[in-house]
Amino acid sequence: MDGQTCGGTCGTLESLHKLARKKVHLVSYGCTYNLATTLRLRDVLLAQGCIIVPETNADVVIVNTCTVVGRTEQHILARLRSITAKELIVIGCMVRTQMDRICEVCSPRTLSDHRINAWSPLPGHHDGRCDWGGTDC
Repeated sequence: MDGQTCGGTCGTLESLHKLARKKVHLVSYGCTYNLATTLRLRDVLLAQGCIIVPETNADVVIVNTCTVVGRTEQHILARLRSITAKELIVIGCMVRTQMDRICEVCSPRTLSDHRINAWSPLPGHHDGRCDWGGTDC
């Protein structure tokens, strides 16, 4: 949830304007709801002139997390821990329910995925594909 963070908060979609024209890599874990949220976020970022790129070329990595049990949760935490040379923003279920676990492994900024889903996309930006420059979907 916004404000409960160890690294700062993006807070609102307006604060994502700071990412305008940056190179962004998107990672999504979990259910189809998370995939839809990540696609919507992609639309927001593209509308701001961001370029969606592979992680090696990114200025910013945005990880959409999912609250799961066991092995997948550990995989997400390990992934977050591994992102050290890039700006990191974390969204999704783990931000709302397991921020303490996230803060044990990294200090990301956070954003509520509910704010992203409230955004109305521009016509023609959503093509339904998972082509963010990576293989994490």
